[in-house]
Amino acid sequence: MHRPPPLLLALLVACSRYLPLAAQSPVSATPGVPSLDSLDLTTRQSIQLACSSEMTQGPVAYGRCLNKQLDALRKAPGIPSLDGLDMTTRQSIQLACSSEMTQGPVAYGPCLNKQLDALRGAPGIPSLDGLDMTTRQSIQLACSSEMTQGPVAYGRCLNKQLDALRGAPGIPSLDGLDMTTRQSIQLACSSEMTQGPVPYGRCLNKQLDALRRAPGIPSLDGMDMTTRQSIQLACSTEMTQGPVAYGKCLRSQLRSIGIQR
Repeated sequence: MHRPPPLLLALLVACSRYLPLAAQSPVSATPGVPSLDSLDLTTRQSIQLACSSEMTQGPVAYGRCLNKQLDALRKAPGIPSLDGLDMTTRQSIQLACSSEMTQGPVAYGPCLNKQLDALRGAPGIPSLDGLDMTTRQSIQLACSSEMTQGPVAYGRCLNKQLDALRGAPGIPSLDGLDMTTRQSIQLACSSEMTQGPVPYGRCLNKQLDALRRAPGIPSLDGMDMTTRQSIQLACSTEMTQGPVAYGKCLRSQLRSIGIQR
């Protein structure tokens, strides 16, 4: 048998130390990260979220987690489609199952199905079309917690707000008021804004009634910017209490520098 020259043989042996490990010994290869390309976007996102911690630990840990999710998915019905649902209903269901979404499609799918099953026996989410923007926003804020519990709880809260609104005067318009007066009234009623249009309207009307019996907010026009800012900062707390309290504070500050308004 022909043998390579001694010099060539020595070079081959020396270079073998720098060959890839796989070329020297039959060590089993790392499985790596499996592809999620064939999965729909929602399923893929749920799996990726479930393995987000492992993603930061390297491809071996990440691949192991992905494979575990894929194996569990093969034995489960998967994620039901929310196509055909209106945007608000879909968003409410997704919010209600947001925790399960991060646990993978096997946990996320049953949560979605539970929400869909409950929805079939309920009237769903009423439309707020036809309401002015402020009334709609107030109702949505009042029901923001229920929005995250699913469309059944959210719809029930919206209907409760709408029922209360039918027997109440609603939200008065602030059109015609100057910007500062309007902002002060809105700040004074910001808490009631989140309780729904009935308490919000009641608070606005109370502020407007008080304003009719008071001189209102004095103008700071003609003052230099630094003086104006200093007065406004000194009365910032009263600004949030409504225009009557704010106006009184501004006039007190103006008197302190010899200005009567």
